[in-house]
Amino acid sequence: MRELRVLDSTVTIDDSRIGGGETGIHASDSTIVMTGGRIEGNVAITASGSRIDLAAVEVEGREAAVAAPRRSYVVFSLCRVHSPRTQGEVHEFYAVTAKNPL
Repeated sequence: MRELRVLDSTVTIDDSRIGGGETGIHASDSTIVMTGGRIEGNVAITASGSRIDLAAVEVEGREAAVAAPRRSYVVFSLCRVHSPRTQGEVHEFYAVTAKNPL
């Protein structure tokens, strides 16, 4: 799919390709668990007050992999991340804020 918007929800995604345009996933006050697949966009993920758990997901953001107007948390498990700020294999927990995108 080209874009996924998640609002006040909990979503589980398996082996999916999301994005290609401006933003792949918009998450607001939500929890997303994704295993396998790819997320891409100018900003791959825009998260606001959300928690995102990614395992074996390739994330490509031409401007940023993850941007967060409001503090959000992202857990990467064996993911490949490509953005101007982050490159390569990532297996870490991040707190993402407006001043600290990935």
